[in-house]
Amino acid sequence: MASAANAAFCRNLGAEHTFDYTDPEALTGEFDAILDCHGGSLATYRGHVRRGDRIMSIATAGIRYALRSAPLPGPRVRCDVGAVPPR
Repeated sequence: MASAANAAFCRNLGAEHTFDYTDPEALTGEFDAILDCHGGSLATYRGHVRRGDRIMSIATAGIRYALRSAPLPGPRVRCDVGAVPPR
């Protein structure tokens, strides 16, 4: 998931497919993993991750959904939000 402007950048990093995060309903197929950097539409993404695989969110907006997904069956959402060092 990336903005349309960053799709080519993501493919250069090794992504086989990219989807515009502004249209999460356009997401098709099943994936081994999804890295979420903006914290949006995690429920939609969760429906496209294979059972036993993971979604990783590094956005603070993903914390709430990660906690709610823990007791649910199916893929779990992991959240890793590190502290930002002071300037």
